[in-house]
Amino acid sequence: MEVAEWSEVDRAFDRLRRHPPLEPTLVAMGKLVALIRGDAAFAGVRPVVSMASLLLSRGHAKRRVCVEWDEKCGYRVHFVDPPLELTEPTTVGEDAVVQVLRDYLDRLSKPP
Repeated sequence: MEVAEWSEVDRAFDRLRRHPPLEPTLVAMGKLVALIRGDAAFAGVRPVVSMASLLLSRGHAKRRVCVEWDEKCGYRVHFVDPPLELTEPTTVGEDAVVQVLRDYLDRLSKPP
């Protein structure tokens, strides 16, 4: 992961702070970014912020992994398949989200 890419993630979430209703989501996503930013399992992952969610891609895989925060349920993780199909959703707490993201990223290059 390039430092510049994570810096852009930080800037994108900072821009969203202008919208106070998003604050709980931004706090949760900030915790997640802090957990995965330096994790070796996420080496080569390219992060992008879309709305208040985080999209992760690796290599030339067409699929992406999306993680978003739901105040009632926790982190929702799913694949984003072209053109924009959300597949294989799961909801996990903070204690499991990093491992679930690792598992999803390991499956990126496999066909849906």
